[in-house]
Amino acid sequence: MGQQIGDCGILVLSSDHYRDLWGIFFREFQRRWPCCGYPVYLGSNTYSESGVENVTVILSGEDRDWSTSFQKILEQIEETYLLVLLEDLILVEDVDEETIQNEFQLMKEKHLHHIQFTNQLKGDSWCDEQHMFIDKKAPYRVNVCGFWKKQTLQNLLICGESPWNFEIMGSYRSAYMDGFVRSKKYPLKLINLVEKGKFLPASMRFLQNQSTEVLPSERPSLSGLSYVRSVLASFWFTVIAQIPWQWRVRVMNFLRKIFISY
Repeated sequence: MGQQIGDCGILVLSSDHYRDLWGIFFREFQRRWPCCGYPVYLGSNTYSESGVENVTVILSGEDRDWSTSFQKILEQIEETYLLVLLEDLILVEDVDEETIQNEFQLMKEKHLHHIQFTNQLKGDSWCDEQHMFIDKKAPYRVNVCGFWKKQTLQNLLICGESPWNFEIMGSYRSAYMDGFVRSKKYPLKLINLVEKGKFLPASMRFLQNQSTEVLPSERPSLSGLSYVRSVLASFWFTVIAQIPWQWRVRVMNFLRKIFISY
């Protein structure tokens, strides 16, 4: 890892609170992407010991809020284009490096601001056979993870927001810009390891079945009613995501008119 290709880099966005996940993230990163030729950055607050070679740790200082820390990290990165990942998204298959290179190249050639990975491609116009433009009115037009033009990401971030606020409100703020694209090809196969600060039991079992060592941690696992809610929420999101976003927005607006009084 670490040899620069063009003006692109990899940013693993994290914080001191999640440093117990760095070991498993980078162990699987190096296993699944051993010849990564891009500079790799780890963004955190004050804890600078990653224990990983060829990874540059960038510190934001005291964790005031998520978006402020993110801004301070981005200010210290020179590359124009970034692939942004989170420390709790663990690689489970070898990386399709050719697709990574093609996505970065597409960002440059088409002057794109953001490419996100999803198979929910209903309702938008095609950019090419692998990509669709995301309508300016579409919800979740912005996703923390994915390919970003760094300057666009900096312009959309507002201090005081959480990642969930950013994906909702940042989508509204992006409505004046073209160049937001979805890709139907997944260059990275990832599994979400943590939800609301707790390990997801299904993800832990999957990694153990893959003979992946999960480092000891005091982090608890989701259990009981919280785990049931998580499973149901994931199922509900998958079902809802099959509906074109235009219809989802119409339904939500209809429900607001019925249930919200002024």
